[in-house]
Amino acid sequence: MQKALADMTLQELWDLFPVILTPHNPQWKAWAAAETEHLSTVLADFSPVTNHIESTAIPGILAKPIIDILVEIPGHST
Repeated sequence: MQKALADMTLQELWDLFPVILTPHNPQWKAWAAAETEHLSTVLADFSPVTNHIESTAIPGILAKPIIDILVEIPGHST
């Protein structure tokens, strides 16, 4: 029988969703730039503002190897 996430202990959650940090990868900047360019093209009608954010955007620190990109659409709100 599976437990609901709300019923799991903190240790069970860490076991299920471990946080893995890796040394900085210089390619992250290029990968983020390529993805940002793609998003800007796909969303061109909305004039997006895109930014590479979070730990992969900071050279020299350990980071989760997931590139985070913030996309803002001017004049639109959620």
